[in-house]
Amino acid sequence: FIKGTNVKVGNLDTGTLLTHPDLSARIFKAATFDLSGNKTSDTCTDTNGHGTHTTGIIAGGEASGSNIGVAPEALLLIGKVFDDTSNASNQSVAGGAEWAIGEGARIINMSLGGDTGQTDDFWFQQINQWDQLGIFIACSIGNSGPDASTTSSPGNVPNAMASGAVDGSDQIGSFSSRGPVTVDGSQRMKPDISAPGVDIRSSIPGGGYQGGWSGTSMAGPHVAGLVALLISAQP
Repeated sequence: FIKGTNVKVGNLDTGTLLTHPDLSARIFKAATFDLSGNKTSDTCTDTNGHGTHTTGIIAGGEASGSNIGVAPEALLLIGKVFDDTSNASNQSVAGGAEWAIGEGARIINMSLGGDTGQTDDFWFQQINQWDQLGIFIACSIGNSGPDASTTSSPGNVPNAMASGAVDGSDQIGSFSSRGPVTVDGSQRMKPDISAPGVDIRSSIPGGGYQGGWSGTSMAGPHVAGLVALLISAQP
C-alpha cells in the first residue's frame, strides 16, 4: 500500500498536540511563529484544536482502531502560525511556510484565509515564488457559501490549489465558498477541486478524537495528504 512514506508535509495552523497517539510518530519538526513571522520556539502547543484536527487528516494513524489520515506515513512539519487568541498575520503564515520549505516540505497546507473576496499582491508573490520551487500549496477556499464570488485569499491565488468541501455523498457543503474570483476582475474559476469537508472525524487536543467537524479547512488537508500519496508513488 502507498502511504506517503517520508514525504514531508508542512501544516500551518494553530499548532498540534505533538504527543497525540496518532501523530507523535509522524512529527518531523515543529515550530512557533509570532505575528511578525519570527520563529520563537522549536516546538508548539495547540490551545484551539483546529490544527490538531487538520494534522490528523493529513497523516494521522489508527491508534483508535480506524485510520484518520490520508497519508499515514508522511512526515509532518508543524508550523504554529496562530497565537493562542487565534490571531495570525500574513507574516506569521509566510514565516511558517518558509521554515517548512527550508526543512524539505514538498507540500504546504494552509487551512486558513483572509476576508471574503480578498486577494492581494503579498500572496500572489509568495505563492508564485513557492510554486516555482515545485512546492504544492493546498489551501481552503473559505466557508462563506453558498453565494457566488465568496472565495478568500490565499486560496483564490491562481497557483494555490484551493479546495471546496463535499459531504459523504459527494454533494457540495452549503457553507463552501464559490467562485468566480471577481475582486481582481479576473472571473477566475475557484475552487480548483473539492474534497471531504463535512462531518470529518480526526484527532483533537487531549489525545482523543472528534467527528462532526465541517469546513473547507477539513477539505484542504485531504488534498495535501492525497498529493503526499502521489509523490510517494511517483517521486
